[in-house]
Amino acid sequence: EALVPGKVSDAPSLSPSSPAAVPAKKEPLIARWKSSMTNGSGPLVIAAFAWNFLTIAAYSIIGPARGALLMTKFGPDTLPWVYLASAALTGAVVFVYSRFSHAPRKLLIGGSLAMLAVTLVAGAFAVSATALPSVAFGYFLWTDVFGIMSATLFWTYANDVFTRDESKRVFGLLAAGAPLGSIAGAFLMKMLVGSMGPIPMLMVAAGIFAAVLPIFFFMESRSKERGAKPAPASTAAATVPEKGILKTILASPFLIFLTVVVALERLVPDITNYLYSVAASAAYAGDPKGMAQMFANVNFYTSIASFTASSLLVGLTLRKIGTGGSLMTAGLVNLALFALYPFMPTLGVAALFFGLDGVTRYTWFKTAKESTYAATDRDTIYRVKAFIEMFVYRFARGLAGLLLLGVAWLQGGPAGAALLGIPLALLWLYASWRMGREHKKLEAAN
Repeated sequence: EALVPGKVSDAPSLSPSSPAAVPAKKEPLIARWKSSMTNGSGPLVIAAFAWNFLTIAAYSIIGPARGALLMTKFGPDTLPWVYLASAALTGAVVFVYSRFSHAPRKLLIGGSLAMLAVTLVAGAFAVSATALPSVAFGYFLWTDVFGIMSATLFWTYANDVFTRDESKRVFGLLAAGAPLGSIAGAFLMKMLVGSMGPIPMLMVAAGIFAAVLPIFFFMESRSKERGAKPAPASTAAATVPEKGILKTILASPFLIFLTVVVALERLVPDITNYLYSVAASAAYAGDPKGMAQMFANVNFYTSIASFTASSLLVGLTLRKIGTGGSLMTAGLVNLALFALYPFMPTLGVAALFFGLDGVTRYTWFKTAKESTYAATDRDTIYRVKAFIEMFVYRFARGLAGLLLLGVAWLQGGPAGAALLGIPLALLWLYASWRMGREHKKLEAAN
């Protein structure tokens, strides 16, 4: 999820990616819905779709609102420091979460969702009640944590509740909730932010996310016999719960390259986000409503394109290019921006590639990455995944902040940041290709 425009890279558009995880023939979206409704998991699919939809709708409102306030109050030069502070805060949250990773699923997921809902509401009221910069900055950071944690909780639960065979059929359907939610949230933002302003929209978003809680408890009541999969006896990703997370990752080539890919998934787009923020701040200086409107517009059309791709193109393309090729799509888009931006440093170019990055990451990339977890065990899903998707992901954001501060210290400017992104994007491409190969080996072992 990008800090400024309201994207949610942590809310993946999942559909089967590898040959072992893709249906043998292409099915239209409606046909896949009908298939999923007739195998006994229909109510769970509908509820999970609604959960994903509401989560992304809420964050699609929060993103543009807090991004516009952040840029107009503090300016784009503060982004590297925001990245560092966000990494530190997320690290603390992940540490606390990891202490409870072996708790009963209802307590772990339900308690985390309740905490997010309460803090969103309380934070929105605090920002509206006081003009203190420290309160606003603190809320900006917490909504950044919300973006990654809310999506991770959803897909952690989905990976546990739905069987591996079911994931082949329904993950693409659940993924469709993300762009639809983004469209709905961006549409509300477009319609209401001009009259209400960014801060009241934060309260609207908090109310939308609160509706996720009853959906979770409904799903939990219908899935008591599901999930809690033991670790397979012979798999490259199999672990024993007592082993440290880092040792678990280092013992599996698949998890090693997954960790690298997840880190670059955050680090590289944060550089793209910085270029976009600089251009937007120059165009909308002192106009938070106008900037929020522009961010919402970009998010709205990106979401429409993502939903179209997820519904019509992703399944077919994934069968052609596989997991590794799908993981490489977002890296290619960011690489193209970094190569072009020093010669065309305009808001139009930055917004175009920012949107393309969102389309590829929400569809092909996220689909491929998340579906690979279906080949792993419960310990990986609840313990290792949380570490990789939250701590490593946000640690990479802190690293992005340090690198951007280094560029500023060297007076490289936005063009220097773009040049910095080129080798990182190339590394993303290589790690994605290797992860695809390791996933094939893992599928074969299972």
